Amino acid sequence: MKKRTVKHVLFGTVQYGLMLFYAVFLVLPVFFSFMSSIRPSEEIFKYASPFSLSTFIPRQISLESFRSLFVDYEFMKPLVNTVVVCAVTVVLGLALNALAGFAFAKFRFRGKHVLFLMVILTMMIPFEAIAIPLYSLCHQLNMLNTKSALILPAVANGTYIFLFKNAFEEIPDSLAESARIDGASWLAVFTKIYIPLTKPIMVSAGLLIFFYQWQSFVWPLIAANAPEVRVVQVALSVFQQENGTLWGEIFAASVVTTVLPLMFFFPLQKYYKMGISTSGMKE
Repeated sequence: MKKRTVKHVLFGTVQYGLMLFYAVFLVLPVFFSFMSSIRPSEEIFKYASPFSLSTFIPRQISLESFRSLFVDYEFMKPLVNTVVVCAVTVVLGLALNALAGFAFAKFRFRGKHVLFLMVILTMMIPFEAIAIPLYSLCHQLNMLNTKSALILPAVANGTYIFLFKNAFEEIPDSLAESARIDGASWLAVFTKIYIPLTKPIMVSAGLLIFFYQWQSFVWPLIAANAPEVRVVQVALSVFQQENGTLWGEIFAASVVTTVLPLMFFFPLQKYYKMGISTSGMKE
């Protein structure tokens, strides 16, 4: 019994030690970025070697990098552009993907399984395979260097349709049948019964759409690189210039673009976990 207790304590110590190491490994770069954003640019790598406490703790606090970021480089414009693109994509994406998932889950129509198989297949196609045809299509529609070029291609997604379909299939059909007998339209059934019962799924899908758009770089770089529609990920590349890299501004921008999404995620993480792990309702 004593051996078992010692073994259990030893295993727990090793386990928590590895978890602590992993947490430090993840947090340390973020901490370094934050501290580098509030120190003078000339001191960012001054104490990098030899490794010491001054590597992470600034000897002098300066907000010059943030001032330069928002005043000299007008970072607020790409920040607003990104928020607008993300918000519109989330609203349109939730509406379209939820309706598609509802149709696949609750309606019978010819070609349903073939069509859903095509939706699943889109999840396996890498973006690089469709980037050139998508660019050509946006060019023909005169959508290049507009917010529409960033929003519309990201609205429909097989992953979110699959997520909604599974969630709606787990809701008993008897609820819809009862509402239909009482005279409710299918739209009323969808909005007043199915949507309220799948709020965690809605939050999960919304967060996934938001983060996908927020971190998107390749497509915005290709389709909307004009200064007036530039998003944050593309704007970050501006600080890597021909004569050098503006590390202070890069770290300041990195802090801003990291903190803002977390402000949305932390209040909703409970619903996100529920949406990912929920098993739904059973008949």
